[in-house]
Amino acid sequence: MNPGRNLRVAGFLAIRSLARGNLGVTLMTVLMLAVVFISVVFLPSLINGAVANIQRQVTDTATADLVVTSADRDSIDDADAYLARIREADGVTAATGVRRVGNQIAFRGESDAWGVDAIDPDSYDDVFTTPGNLIEGDWLEPDDTGGIVLGIDIAGADQSDRRGYSGSLRHVHVGDRVRVTMIGGATKRFAVRGIFDNRFVLSDQGAFITTGAVDTLEPATDLAGVVEDTFDALEELTGSVGDAADAAETITDGQAGLGDAVHGVADAAGSLAARSRTLDHGTSGVGSSARQVADAAGEVRAGAKALRRNLARLSDQLDEVVVPTAVTSAQQIADAARTAAELAAACPAQTTDPTHCADEAAHAEDLADVAATAGRSAGEVTTVAASLEGLTGAAGDLAKASRQLHAAASDLADGASDLADGSGAAVGAADAVQDAALSVASSSEQLTTSTAGLAESLHRAADVEGPSQNKQDQLTGALQPKAEVPAKDTVTRVFIRADRDVTPQYLQEAIEPIRGDVEFHSSQELTASIQDQIETFGLINNIMRLISLIVAAITVFILTYVELTNRRRQIGIERAIGIRGTAIVLSYVLKSAISALIGIGLGLAVYRLVLLPYVEQHPFEFPNGPVVLVAELATTRQNVVLLVVVAVLAALVPTLNTVRMRILDAIWGR
Repeated sequence: MNPGRNLRVAGFLAIRSLARGNLGVTLMTVLMLAVVFISVVFLPSLINGAVANIQRQVTDTATADLVVTSADRDSIDDADAYLARIREADGVTAATGVRRVGNQIAFRGESDAWGVDAIDPDSYDDVFTTPGNLIEGDWLEPDDTGGIVLGIDIAGADQSDRRGYSGSLRHVHVGDRVRVTMIGGATKRFAVRGIFDNRFVLSDQGAFITTGAVDTLEPATDLAGVVEDTFDALEELTGSVGDAADAAETITDGQAGLGDAVHGVADAAGSLAARSRTLDHGTSGVGSSARQVADAAGEVRAGAKALRRNLARLSDQLDEVVVPTAVTSAQQIADAARTAAELAAACPAQTTDPTHCADEAAHAEDLADVAATAGRSAGEVTTVAASLEGLTGAAGDLAKASRQLHAAASDLADGASDLADGSGAAVGAADAVQDAALSVASSSEQLTTSTAGLAESLHRAADVEGPSQNKQDQLTGALQPKAEVPAKDTVTRVFIRADRDVTPQYLQEAIEPIRGDVEFHSSQELTASIQDQIETFGLINNIMRLISLIVAAITVFILTYVELTNRRRQIGIERAIGIRGTAIVLSYVLKSAISALIGIGLGLAVYRLVLLPYVEQHPFEFPNGPVVLVAELATTRQNVVLLVVVAVLAALVPTLNTVRMRILDAIWGR
């Protein structure tokens, strides 16, 4: 029998079997295949709907169709002009810029690290659907400089049954005020204007203020810079005070020499008085001794003048340089220590780094120690400067007395040559010189003691033990701002919404020539974790489809096997009258294919006419939002082909086994 005749006979047998066969078995086969087809199509459609919903939420609430960032910096400058040109590009529906300005939000002891973005509310509304997803309050107005809008995963809003509630601020509602820590360290309180729920974790942890609000903020104090300046000032303080201490020590050494000289004058004056009384060497000896006393008194006078001049210079140095430097440095360090203490006291109880608050407290204590040391040094220097006024006056008195001593000694020396019979006058003059020398010696001793104490005080003030260089580096590093708030007319990211049927690739090609220092990112690139979820959905879909096809194969196999068992004698008779086994096998294959097509048609009708409209009206409630069925034509065609092939193969196996039996065994049912 030729192939064409086999095919005609097979078709005749298949149609006759369907028409005259067991109607119940036929209907069961068709219904089972319809159910299998629905299960094969339904789950992929549901997964496609969930994936489409996720992708829609990504573009509608998180990334738009295309994202632009700076290629080599943290922000894009000249943002207004750049956005204006983007909006004019072909394929662009809308564009908005976002500036990341904050990194922490706190409310009533609860806090965590969340990003805070400055936006233009109007253009943001053109790109994203977030403004339409408010569950409390209103969206921001462009001129609102004191308001903030929070995502539900930040606010909490007392919705304790929501996922992520335990990690939120829990009890924030419209009207409450939250504290925002800006990038760089500044803090400001904002009133909550609205709370939105996008039902999407990537965007429900967002917080927005207006660009006007951040532009009005005062620049944050660079505490690390202040600390570095204080360390420099501390070094300058110790250096200047040390120089003053060295000068005071030089004065002390000079004063000691001056004291020795004054005592020498006093001794010489005493010796002169003794000679004048005895006139052992005559008037010529008295004159020679008087001249020596006068010369020594001149040296004392010069030393006293130098002492007064050095003390005056040291006083000026302390008043004009050392004291202002010490006081200013101490105040600067005290201010830095106070600021650090305030930051440590305001450190939130919950942070992403458990040791953050402890580190801040330790740094504040370090600065407090430095401030106390600098304060003591400044106080010591100020005290020394005040005491110098008295010392300078005493030095002036000493210089005056030294001048008088020199004058008296000079007068004695000048008049000694005229003393022919005037030993009594010589004795009186010598006694006067001795008394003046002793007076100067007494003043010099007091001044020596005072200048020695002055040098000791200045050395003590200069001995300021600040933190080691390693400790300074740790402290300034810990207080260094991790980033700076982007300046005005800058944005961190630009989000672009494309026209319908415009691809991100086309959009990028249209915008790329505008500027060369930027990078472009699609939503798929920015949502890698979401793409992993989508791939997981695809894996689940393939597994479930395989299971459905296996169920279909088993169903067709069992039904065909049962039918072949019941019709084994008839098949034996058909073979006995000349119908070839090939035609019989083809007849069952055709019957199975026809049953599969009828079942597929029935299942497709139920899917299109019943399930799709029903789910459209009553969507599935997923955590990410309502999900409807999304059937792709290519996937449906693939499932139709797979189901027909499975049905044919499932019918082919038992049929081949049956036609291989001996004809007599089949007729007699052996």
